[in-house]
Amino acid sequence: MSGANKKYQEIHARRDKIFGVLSEYCLSGGDAKREILDFVCEGVAILDNLGNPEFMNMAWQQFFPFEIKDKEKLIIHWISQASENKLDDKTSFFEFQRELDLYESEVSVECLFFVKKQRSHSDIGCAYQVIMFDVSFLSNLKSDWKQKLDAVDDIVFLVDEKLEITETNQKGLDLTSLSIRDIKGKNIYELLFGHSHVCRECLITNANKTGRSQFVEEFSPLFQKWFSIDVTPINNKQGASEEFFLSVHDISDLKAQETKLRETNQQLKKRNAEYELLNDELVRNNMLFEATLESTDNGIVVVGCDGDVLFYNKRFLELWNLDENIFVQGDADGLMEEVKSQLKFPKAFEKKINELNENPSISRVDYLEFKDGRIYERFSKSIFWKETPYARVWSFRDITRTKRAQKRLKESEHRYLEMFRNMRSGVAVYESVEGGADFKFVNFNRAAEQISKVSKDEVVGRRLTKIFPGMKKGMLIEAMRKVLKTGEPLDLPPFYYKDQTRDGWRKNYLYRLPSGEVVAMFDDVSLALEADKKLKQHNEELNIINQELLLAKEAAQESDRLKSAFLANISHEIRTPMNGIIGFSELLAGKKLPVEKVQFYSKVIVDSGHQLLNLLDDVLDTSKIESGSLKLSEKEIVVNDLINDLFAFFNPMTENKEVSLYLHKPLKDEESSLKTDPKRLRQVLTNLLSNAFKFTLKGDVRFGYEKRGNTFRFFVIDTGIGIAKDNIEFVFDRFWQEESGMNKNFGGTGLGLSISQKLVEILGGDIWVESQKGEGTAFYFDIPVKKTEISEPEKPEKEEQSEVLTILVAEDEEINYLYLEAVLSKEDVDVIHAVNGAEAVDKYKSVSNIDLVLMDIKMPVMDGYEALDIIKGIDPQMPVVALTAYAMAEEREKGLERGFDEYLSKPLKVDQLYGIIKKIENHNGKLTQK
Repeated sequence: MSGANKKYQEIHARRDKIFGVLSEYCLSGGDAKREILDFVCEGVAILDNLGNPEFMNMAWQQFFPFEIKDKEKLIIHWISQASENKLDDKTSFFEFQRELDLYESEVSVECLFFVKKQRSHSDIGCAYQVIMFDVSFLSNLKSDWKQKLDAVDDIVFLVDEKLEITETNQKGLDLTSLSIRDIKGKNIYELLFGHSHVCRECLITNANKTGRSQFVEEFSPLFQKWFSIDVTPINNKQGASEEFFLSVHDISDLKAQETKLRETNQQLKKRNAEYELLNDELVRNNMLFEATLESTDNGIVVVGCDGDVLFYNKRFLELWNLDENIFVQGDADGLMEEVKSQLKFPKAFEKKINELNENPSISRVDYLEFKDGRIYERFSKSIFWKETPYARVWSFRDITRTKRAQKRLKESEHRYLEMFRNMRSGVAVYESVEGGADFKFVNFNRAAEQISKVSKDEVVGRRLTKIFPGMKKGMLIEAMRKVLKTGEPLDLPPFYYKDQTRDGWRKNYLYRLPSGEVVAMFDDVSLALEADKKLKQHNEELNIINQELLLAKEAAQESDRLKSAFLANISHEIRTPMNGIIGFSELLAGKKLPVEKVQFYSKVIVDSGHQLLNLLDDVLDTSKIESGSLKLSEKEIVVNDLINDLFAFFNPMTENKEVSLYLHKPLKDEESSLKTDPKRLRQVLTNLLSNAFKFTLKGDVRFGYEKRGNTFRFFVIDTGIGIAKDNIEFVFDRFWQEESGMNKNFGGTGLGLSISQKLVEILGGDIWVESQKGEGTAFYFDIPVKKTEISEPEKPEKEEQSEVLTILVAEDEEINYLYLEAVLSKEDVDVIHAVNGAEAVDKYKSVSNIDLVLMDIKMPVMDGYEALDIIKGIDPQMPVVALTAYAMAEEREKGLERGFDEYLSKPLKVDQLYGIIKKIENHNGKLTQK
């Protein structure tokens, strides 16, 4: 740095100190610091805005006596001139340089003025603090600066207002490699930087404007160097800057160091950032570690070597039922006593802790038993820091449930081992040999020994193909390989095995254990296969029976479904004739009546009885048809004779009605021969004619036949009320009537057409109807002509049994007995009645020719079961059939188990009773099949 610059720095430092003293002087009201200001060598004054001095020290008075006011005014002028465009509300400091003549002397000095704007001490407005320095030495320096410039380390340029170089030192010549002649007149910026730039001109411009030194650091692309440039304005006597002193210093090395330092700082910042990340990671890891310790199911406590508790988690408190305050209080002895009080063996616990503390290198896992049955697993390990024990970690885990589970598992294993040993199926456990080429026995239960006829000791550890050589090419070993490979169980079909010591059918189920062993569960199914064969045959027989039972069940269900309809229809049909019979019988039993009325009443009773009888016949026919027990009695008849008889029977019905009856018989008598059951043919035609007259109030009824090839086509056509189209499909259904309910106009059970259809089908023909509502109805049915074969006349079935059966009926309800008597009256039997079980026993003992006993169960005096035991005790072969209202399946099973030969439930199915009677007739008084 040049001597001028150093001197300027000393002046600036001196200036700042004096301004500081002035500030204290002003603040104290002019008392403090005055002596200091009087003795400084620099001129110091405080002037108001008019130039009047408020304060002047002794040095100032040497230049500006009180008598010379014009110079003071001159100072104000210089201040005003120097502060123009430099001093505003924000700027309170500036400097300028002027040449002054000493008072009463021809000697002039170069003075540097520093002015600071302040509040007036006399409260008359703005005032100025002014310090004046004698800088005459600068002129002396300027005169000999050329000799000293070459000695300085910096490059020095003297530049005029046009920025052209007027002088430089040797360092400037060395830098530019130019002579002094070539360098003078060059633009300083073009010389240093290769081109001029406005921003770079700001450095000198600012120095000119402010009158202050300017400093900048700039990189020169021309020289590839960094320069620090210090610009100092050189003012003339009028205070204007005519030249500028530029001190240029090569700072490339410093910049390189700064760059390196900056890079180092960046690296340090990066490392600091990394350290911060590591620190954050450490904090997170600590938080994670603590959270992990808190979330674990283990109770953890860390105890320092000095006995202080360094860490514990909440689970530790929970496991030991401890209050957290015990750690806050630091009561180590209380903690130990609280822990020991819960243990089953506290002394052993304390001894173990002491042993581990004395031997830090030992880690230990053991178990603690509590008084209340809990069991904890304890783990302990020391923590070392720089090979020195620092603390010990204690971890406690509640394994009570685990220990209990292990105990149960052991018991379970024992149970399953016993099950394995005592299983009825043979069980063999194998492990593979040579990747499944063969299998070696691992275990063998007792059933396996019995089935295979070899002991466990003989097979365990040996290969399958050595014990059973026949297995080498059998399906079993292939299946075992498959199970070993896939892990999927296999249920093998039975296969036959035979060697020198054993043979038979074997059934195997194979599966793989998680450990890789293959298990074979097997049974000797030789007897089972034989039983299966017999069972299959039996099942086939049962299927046939089941089909028959299914048909019977369906028939029974259909019967139950129609029962309500039957009762609804039959009730009316029974009550109507019964009303006539009972009513007119009461009239006959009364006072004497005229003969005509007696005859009329009797006729009504007889007709009503016939009506009931016909109703009963319809019911019985329906029952026989449904059960398939209806027998035909075919013979040759003359159809014309049948038609004539029917005409003669129905023609009288036309006398009291507006109805005519016509018949049609196109063949001669000898041509109208037909082999059929005359009774059933007559029954069909009678049903159709009865319906025709019932539903025809006016018009005619036509009936007859026509022969078409090998078929007789019979018809009954009326002009009655007809049948609706939608109802024609229901005409032949049992109990169906187009009119029903309270408002129906025509009676009947609804069985006639159903019976007629079944009878025609039994006779081998078909029946159909054509009708239109309001216009009449036509029924047609075909009966095939059968060839007459000469054969021996058939004898009636009943003639096969020469003897009349005697049946004992034990029934306490009179109505039930009368019904049975009526049913049995259709058969050639004698009936004996007993009203309870005791009477039944007595009559059985007194009558020797009883063939069948029908026994009610619920009776007074003696029930049916007790009477059964007595009768069977007398004659175990006597057929006794239960006839009871107990209709449940379990009641039937109970009755058959008690000894009844058959079990019939009420309401009685007549065909079942007839079937039992037929069995007895055909088997000489014995029931051979239940």
